[in-house]
Amino acid sequence: MNRGTLKLPIFAAFAAILLANCGGGGTASSSSSINPAVPPGVSILGTSGGNINDFSSKFCCSGTLGALVEDIGGDKYILSNNHVLARTNSAKLGEGVNHPGLIDQKCGRKGIVATLSIFEPLLLGTKNSPGGPNLIDAALAYVVDSEVADEPAVENIGVLNTDTVAAFGGQPVQKSGRTTGYTTGTVAATGVTILVGYPANCGDKTASLYGLFTNQILITPGSFSGGGDSGSLIVERVSNGDPPRAVGLLFARTSSSTLACPIDTILSSFNVSMVGQASSSSSSAPEFIGPIQGED
Repeated sequence: MNRGTLKLPIFAAFAAILLANCGGGGTASSSSSINPAVPPGVSILGTSGGNINDFSSKFCCSGTLGALVEDIGGDKYILSNNHVLARTNSAKLGEGVNHPGLIDQKCGRKGIVATLSIFEPLLLGTKNSPGGPNLIDAALAYVVDSEVADEPAVENIGVLNTDTVAAFGGQPVQKSGRTTGYTTGTVAATGVTILVGYPANCGDKTASLYGLFTNQILITPGSFSGGGDSGSLIVERVSNGDPPRAVGLLFARTSSSTLACPIDTILSSFNVSMVGQASSSSSSAPEFIGPIQGED
């Protein structure tokens, strides 16, 4: 086993962390949000959002709008999870995505900023016979609000790098999410194989659908994320002045750790790239510093 790589037993199940709340009674204490909504002209990325149809007879659900990406033609999309934007495979293309999400509007459906464009289907089954293997829980929504398209910064983090970086053990990371806001953590393992449970309906308290995920990223501590932070973009922590590079997309958690899909797998699956700013050092020629002498 490579250092920084972890294959957990599949009975150690993570749970997808879309946040559900009662549809009729306002905001419960468990759904309090640090990043519910932002004023016009300010980036909505890293804050509350989701599919306008993600509700049941008693509950509505929301997650986090993660980042802005673009295709080869320059069209821009919001990146988040399948279970945030596409209702865990249940949505039809073209369904609205709003900000803030339903849960921060007392289940209201106003504020459509994008429409569901594409999602990677989740392969799901039962706990004893899970679907998979899955590589990503991700979806894109085509931006229909020009103010959103023109503001690629992530709340509390800023403009991202157009480059990405692979996760590695011990890597310092950060994220901004709907519920816990800005938090920092550390990559504990990469190459993780894990079982993830999904509720069948918005508001279900227990998972009934299960998918096996491979090559995932494990982040600690447990306080790094909470319910409603699904879809948050996880980026590196840097001190050199360059915009931070994306590492992964948050989608599941336990009380002690958070799970993320590698960002490069997501971008290649949808043939898109990050919207942001190139590193100031990216155009500089590498400096030759001579050979490194090893020890026998």
